[in-house]
Amino acid sequence: MTSIDCRPRWHWLLPTLVSVILFSSAGTIACECYGIITVEIENRTDQKVAVYRDDTRLDVVDPGRSESASVERFEGTKTFTVKTLDGRTLTSRTFTWEEIRKKGGIKIVVEE
Repeated sequence: MTSIDCRPRWHWLLPTLVSVILFSSAGTIACECYGIITVEIENRTDQKVAVYRDDTRLDVVDPGRSESASVERFEGTKTFTVKTLDGRTLTSRTFTWEEIRKKGGIKIVVEE
């Protein structure tokens, strides 16, 4: 009679977890090395808002939500503006690349 081993095979779990952690970390490090940093917008208002980088619309953020955008390395400054959908400016902040890099990204919280 042949016996079948039904116990779970855990020997593959540790190497898999280590690989996932290493590759995740490498991705984060690679982004900053390649000049890409994240800007997060948290919308604490009761309406949708539009996010602009200089004059380019990046995204619309629903009430109570957060959205992130990637920013590539740039020279000079970039202005991030958050407006209501009818065009009223709620906040506007200007950053240099070095300021964003030192902080490891930026988070702009919008409240009314």
